[in-house]
Amino acid sequence: MNNQKLIINATLTGIVPSKKQAPFVPITPEEIACDAKRVCDLGASIVRIHTRDKNGDPTPGKDVYREIILRIREICKPVAGLLGDHAGHKELFHLVGSLPEQWLWATKPGKVGKL
Repeated sequence: MNNQKLIINATLTGIVPSKKQAPFVPITPEEIACDAKRVCDLGASIVRIHTRDKNGDPTPGKDVYREIILRIREICKPVAGLLGDHAGHKELFHLVGSLPEQWLWATKPGKVGKL
């Protein structure tokens, strides 16, 4: 039997898809958290999230990130979280600094920063 370990990184929303293009793409904090639980239950160890505003458009809003992170923490515990490119808010550092999993944010294509 093969005992190799596998890391699954689930990108829940992506930055581009809209509900018009893909009706099942999660855009609200509740939808994103529910999908995070589903993929973690299926074996994903990393969840990557991008935030959307009430219209479904990408947003860098720290309050939206905060709500999503807290909702995810209520229902599942991923090994790590990877936040979208514009999530480097200092206000989020205090929120995620005390959590057991590692939260990272994309700083440039191919690079990440530790929150």
